[in-house]
Amino acid sequence: MAAALLIVADCGAAPPETSRGDAGQPRPLSVRVLDGGSRSGVATLQESVVRGPEEWQRLWQAHEAGAVPQRPLPAVDFPRELAIAIFAGQRPTGGFAVTVEQVTESASGIEVFYRVTSPPPSAIVSQALTSPFQIIAVPSRPVPVRFRRLPEA
Repeated sequence: MAAALLIVADCGAAPPETSRGDAGQPRPLSVRVLDGGSRSGVATLQESVVRGPEEWQRLWQAHEAGAVPQRPLPAVDFPRELAIAIFAGQRPTGGFAVTVEQVTESASGIEVFYRVTSPPPSAIVSQALTSPFQIIAVPSRPVPVRFRRLPEA
């Protein structure tokens, strides 16, 4: 009887990673944070995908504009990685943040899920203009990248 159950259990069953039900499911990609904070030279709302070193240099220069001293360009291993940058634009006070929650890949491309948060109403925050941002690196794929802004939690 045990042999019969083993045979029946093995017939037609595919490992989870190759079953048809999983083929279209998004898979998480590894994320490496390159930079993040509240002060960027990019003062407008911007979602960027960088696939090469020249474009990376231009984006970093715009991001570091006005910074003293300017920080060195973080290493990105093009073409193995791509850089993704999210700039929330200029905000009236401190306490705002950009957080990449997850990056997934599926047959249709890469999706970047991120959140822009505001300080709570009773928070004590700096009274200065800020420009929150986060810049990450993920494994490169020759597919489209889509951004999904999540609501504040």
